[in-house]
Amino acid sequence: MRKSIERTELVHDFLKRAFSGSLHAKRILSLANGTLGVLSVLRIADPQRRDRLLLLNALAILLLTLLGAAGESLGMDRSLRTSTVKRRVHSLFRQGCLLYDLIPNMPEQRLRPLVEKYEEFLNQNNVFTQTFGPA
Repeated sequence: MRKSIERTELVHDFLKRAFSGSLHAKRILSLANGTLGVLSVLRIADPQRRDRLLLLNALAILLLTLLGAAGESLGMDRSLRTSTVKRRVHSLFRQGCLLYDLIPNMPEQRLRPLVEKYEEFLNQNNVFTQTFGPA
């Protein structure tokens, strides 16, 4: 039981470092808590496999949130909304998921700026660059 708590704390520490100073840190931690809750119910015989799944989940949340932030900075969030409200309707993570789904059919004149801004955001993120190097 103690190892499970320690691993949960490791995931939270990773996400806090990745999103320190972000307005969306609470939403990211909420997503992580949901995933950790699901994984705590599952029976995964190999603890190392479980740890790898948690790490992949944390990285996916990080990458999709940064994709959403890149899209929002380019104003692409306006096309994801169904209403005309000025405030944010979708979290950056949700925007990243929606943009990821749109990428295969996105015209190049919209895709190129998104990819360039995404690369810029990846390079600004300390956890990503320390883990994988510059994008």
